[in-house]
Amino acid sequence: MIRAQTETPLVLVAEQIEEAVHALLLESGADLVVTRPFGARLLISQLRALLRRAAGLPFFTLPTLSISDLTLDPATRTVQIGNQGPKRLTQLEFRLLYALMIHRSQVLPAEILVEQVWGYTGEGERDLVRGLIRRLRAKVEPDPSQPRFILTIPGIGYTFDPQD
Repeated sequence: MIRAQTETPLVLVAEQIEEAVHALLLESGADLVVTRPFGARLLISQLRALLRRAAGLPFFTLPTLSISDLTLDPATRTVQIGNQGPKRLTQLEFRLLYALMIHRSQVLPAEILVEQVWGYTGEGERDLVRGLIRRLRAKVEPDPSQPRFILTIPGIGYTFDPQD
């Protein structure tokens, strides 16, 4: 069922269908089922109404993560190390650090990180991950050349395993 994966409004466009099929699609998770033919004005009005309702829904927030002396705050997309001031992360940096922290001490291959951070699957993206790791280390590591939080496991991937 699609609603187990997302709360994003779901609109289906279909040819003429029977009422029972229309009802089944709505019961299966669709928010709006538009049957052809339809007028553009009516479709736009229905989509605007759907988006108004979706905008009123409470937004799910991720919990703040604290491991060792590093705290990641999803609400502000900032990271704080010890008593230093918070540092703002880009969306990609945040996703990468969050993925590494929730899988603490697990080695994540570059392919898994591409999937978690960029949202698609594919090989050959090691350079993307390597570049993002370098940028993230510059923000969170006291000495990026001697990482304390984000470790490289040669030939395998990366792990978040604070070296206290």
